Amino acid sequence: MDQQPALLIVSDRDFVWRDYRAGNRQVRRWIGIGFGAWTASQLVIALELGTAATPAADLSLAMLGGVLVAALGAYWAALHGRVSRREELAVYLDAAIVGAAVTALLLALFQTGA
Repeated sequence: MDQQPALLIVSDRDFVWRDYRAGNRQVRRWIGIGFGAWTASQLVIALELGTAATPAADLSLAMLGGVLVAALGAYWAALHGRVSRREELAVYLDAAIVGAAVTALLLALFQTGA
């Protein structure tokens, strides 16, 4: 019996690297866009780039919408055409539930009395 490392067996026989790299290129692009949006929102706060009409904190929060769009794009790029429509919608629903739960937890932990 041929004694090959398990990693070598998986990489040689189970993956088609060309398809793997091409399929994940869009996912990596969306992640990069999300990172750029997050970085821009943090720079707005750090450099205090707001105006009297739009404070830096409000502008930064608005820019975080780009992170949400990028997350949705990454999910779509990773799933669309690779799984059935029903499974794709189930993953989107699960992600929405997790997002809502994290938002509720953060609001409960850090909400200040108004």
